[in-house]
Amino acid sequence: MFFGYTQCPDFCPATLTTLAAVEKQLAAKAVEPPHVIFVSLDAKRDTPAQLNRYVPNFDPTFVGLTAADQASIEAIAKRWGIAVAIQSAANGDYIVDHSEAIFVIDPDGNLAAILTGPFTVDALQSDFRRIVTGRV
Repeated sequence: MFFGYTQCPDFCPATLTTLAAVEKQLAAKAVEPPHVIFVSLDAKRDTPAQLNRYVPNFDPTFVGLTAADQASIEAIAKRWGIAVAIQSAANGDYIVDHSEAIFVIDPDGNLAAILTGPFTVDALQSDFRRIVTGRV
């Protein structure tokens, strides 16, 4: 699971792309890949319809989540230790600055690891395999 937004110019699409590659490599090695959950930090623009258009472009099994309002999103982010700051852009738009981490949650819903970047396919695949092996 990781937090981001669909208008993110760099971290979010790069991370989703990397996670999709990790998933493909693990599946090719007959290892059950992780279920990826992308949690939006932008209630205004990231509607459920927007997430349904955006997230599956990286992998059809990825799930996008949002909340009804920005205050709810920020409360959830705070519980996970994700910093969120909405910054006005020169063109009248805005960007959402946010922490960059991947949270690995085990099948029982417990936090198994917090991974920090930079993220590479090989490093994430290795981390995931170590986490899964440690659970067995």
